[in-house]
Amino acid sequence: MTEIAVRRDKADSYAQLRRYKVYVDGERVGDLRRGETCLRAVSPGTHTVQVKISWCSSPPLSVAVSEGERQELVCRAVPGVESDPMAVFIRRHDLLTLRKA
Repeated sequence: MTEIAVRRDKADSYAQLRRYKVYVDGERVGDLRRGETCLRAVSPGTHTVQVKISWCSSPPLSVAVSEGERQELVCRAVPGVESDPMAVFIRRHDLLTLRKA
């Protein structure tokens, strides 16, 4: 099966009681609490993945997936944002990180 797996880092201390929303190609495909993983079956090719919380997000990440492959990604808030009340305004479009595992 060809799929994309997005895992929220267990060490992520930002918004611990809230879920991050996972988007693949602009479609909401799941929600993540700390330590959880969202799996999405996709067609082979290049897909855009992004995670969001409220009006804040990660930059979109382009992911190439081959037939029968699983691409694993990890998301979390940028370290230090939990202690910076202005971060949600200043870092609105890169408050969250998304990278290959």
